[in-house]
Amino acid sequence: MAAAAPTFTTITPTTTTTSSNKITHKTICFNTPFISSIKSLQARVVTRANGSAHGSALGASMVAAPVVSGTEPVLLDFETSVFKKEKVNLAGYDEYIVRGGRDLFHLLPEAFKGIKQIGVIGWGSQEKEGLPAFPMGKIDQTRMWKVGERVRASRPAGDLGPLYPFTAGVYVALMMAQIEVLRQKGHSYSEIINESLIESVDSLNPFMHARGVSFMVDNCSTTARLGSRKWAPRFDYNLTQQALVDVDNGAPINQDLVKRFFEDPVHEAVKVCAELRPTVDISGPAQAQNLRDSLAEAKSDIVVKIGLRKGSASFAEARAAGFTEENGTLGDIYPTIAGSDLVLLLISDSAQSIGLDFPKNISVVAVCPKGMGPSVRRLYVQGKEVNGAGINASFGVHQEYKSDIFGERGILLGAVHGIVESLFRRYTEHGMSEELAYKNTVECITGVISKTISTKGMKAVYESLSEEGKKDFLTAYSASYHPCMEILYECYEDVASGSEIRSVILAGRRFHEKEGLPAFPMGKIDQTRMWKVGERVRASRHLFEY
Repeated sequence: MAAAAPTFTTITPTTTTTSSNKITHKTICFNTPFISSIKSLQARVVTRANGSAHGSALGASMVAAPVVSGTEPVLLDFETSVFKKEKVNLAGYDEYIVRGGRDLFHLLPEAFKGIKQIGVIGWGSQEKEGLPAFPMGKIDQTRMWKVGERVRASRPAGDLGPLYPFTAGVYVALMMAQIEVLRQKGHSYSEIINESLIESVDSLNPFMHARGVSFMVDNCSTTARLGSRKWAPRFDYNLTQQALVDVDNGAPINQDLVKRFFEDPVHEAVKVCAELRPTVDISGPAQAQNLRDSLAEAKSDIVVKIGLRKGSASFAEARAAGFTEENGTLGDIYPTIAGSDLVLLLISDSAQSIGLDFPKNISVVAVCPKGMGPSVRRLYVQGKEVNGAGINASFGVHQEYKSDIFGERGILLGAVHGIVESLFRRYTEHGMSEELAYKNTVECITGVISKTISTKGMKAVYESLSEEGKKDFLTAYSASYHPCMEILYECYEDVASGSEIRSVILAGRRFHEKEGLPAFPMGKIDQTRMWKVGERVRASRHLFEY
């Protein structure tokens, strides 16, 4: 994956009454997996698109929000006066994109014209309102994940693991089913491919290959953890009770389904998107440092200042990264907000449980990159010698929040957790050793399958198999596609209706001490048999190495 430069995905007005070069009021930019008040934000997006409300001049000078209609993928257009707009064709549909890259840093002063200070609120602390965060329980003590510890402990550095045909068939079926659900719901191909393929094989899976699926399930955002725990058992159940039963009963391979897989236009679209590889996600520390360094490289005098709660343990971390009170780049939250023209809201997801909305006089910009945070600073530093390859795809918040929350519950985390649990049980029950079963499930998906899809596409996984392996792949694909589709469709509709978000907001309240009441921690998965095996498998490999 190419080293990434920062990009800005924005929701801004197509028509504005403010000057294009003058900031008239504060703008809040937020990066969050979900939005607490979708209806109000959507209403503002639609109003702005029709030109009947004030908006951010900063946003107008970057990328303007498209107006979306219908359920079929359509050409989503936008206006940009700083960064160049390009049109690409994905599976027969035109889409507009804006590239990122270090070669565009010189445009940042113009894009941020009128801004003197950018405040970054949040650094990484999970504390809330001065109360200690109550840790959600983990899964890493169960048998599977303990096996994983042993497997990783003995794995040579750079080992991608085996390519097990049956597991490959199940995983690719899951990926294609998720692609189809998003396609049927009218999402653009760039969004579909980013959410269903690139984010998983380029960002999350390599990280999980190094640390284990249980580590990701136990340490990601509240939103993603809740989604994984809620939906993983559903995928486990459907795979075990439907797909594997069909296989055991000798159900014939669905040739029409197989034919559609090989002829699906998404494969050509993936090739195009692979050349426009997007950036990884941004976390508080990484975004603040990357933005500061990018502006410095562009010779901009804009100040990037970190705002933290008084007494926060993150002050020491921010100082270590070069943000200090002495040079005016570190301070308390509210003075930082008051003195900033643009505020990046990067606090914990759980804050959404309060249910607050942005003031009507504040313009809102959404930064919605695809991926995860831990490697972004490393990639940015590496990219000082290599131009980044980030893109801004042409879709808005009303689409992004659906695919983002849906994806976390699908192939990014929840579904993967569910299918590996099911397959691990099946393989061990049929006489496979725990270590080999772990390698043929978790390691297979996060290692060689992800690497193959990332570099050569989904069909290359099938093409790399022996004739017998190809038959096993198609058997698994045929049996798993519709059971996965059933759960994915239900999950998408829960997200689109707001039910899933309401569940997350309520859970955010449960998992933190509030008004003197005890918290209800979420259990971990890392003590089950499979994940204990994973500890052994990973122990001999180096972090972030295949």
